This record gives sequence, structure tokens and C-alpha cells, in this order.
Amino acid sequence: MATRITPTALAAIRSAAIRAYPDECCGALLGTDGSDADRLITAVAPAGTAVDGMQFRIDASEVCRVEAQAVREGTTVLGFYHSHPDATVRPSRTDRDGAWPWYTYIIVAAPLGIEVAAWRLVDDRSGFVRESLEEES
Repeated sequence: MATRITPTALAAIRSAAIRAYPDECCGALLGTDGSDADRLITAVAPAGTAVDGMQFRIDASEVCRVEAQAVREGTTVLGFYHSHPDATVRPSRTDRDGAWPWYTYIIVAAPLGIEVAAWRLVDDRSGFVRESLEEES
């Protein structure tokens, strides 16, 4: 799986992580899914709220709102992003418990916002595999 991201979308994720610190930020990844081997993230949509600062929750109504936004913009919800304040970009057990195998999950380390990684939950939900994440030029 190759996931590409526009500089604008990547900057928006990093900026959201820095603004939310020391809380987590979260939102949806919007873009095009050309095939199982090529995804392009072109925009992000803030979503969800921090729960006790260290976790986030995205209500079903917000997922519906973001999906409607994607349809209006001619895109698809490709996954979700969130930050890990003062931690690594590796998915946590909580991340695994709330994930679906067909989405890409981008995690950014905060507050620096420099390290960013993309992950996908394996079909048997036993863990994540790291995806290639390339910034479009």
C-alpha cells in the first residue's frame, strides 16, 4: 500500500497536533483511492473531541458529517489522523481497539510534529502494519 499526501494536508495535521498539545488532536483523512495500492490524501477534516486529554472520541454523527463533506468534495474518507502527545508514532492498544482494517491511520508525535507515520490494521485485528507515506511534490 502506497499512501501519498499533499503538503497542505500534511501541514494541517502537524499544525493541529501542535495547537492541541498537550491534548490529542484528531480528524479525518479525505482523498482519492485509485486502487488498493495507491491512495492520495488531499485534505483533512477536524473531527472528534479530546477525552481526558489523552484520548479522543469521534461520534457517529461526526463520521456522517465528514462522509457528507467528502461526497460534496468528490473525495472519500480514507482514514483518520491523531496525535500522540509526548509519545511515539506507534499505535497504542486503544488505537487498535477502535480501528477498522480498511482505513489508513496517521499518527503524529506532538509537540514537535516532525515524526509522522501511517498505519493500517491487519484483517485479523492483531496489530498494525506501517504503510509507506510519501509527501507529494
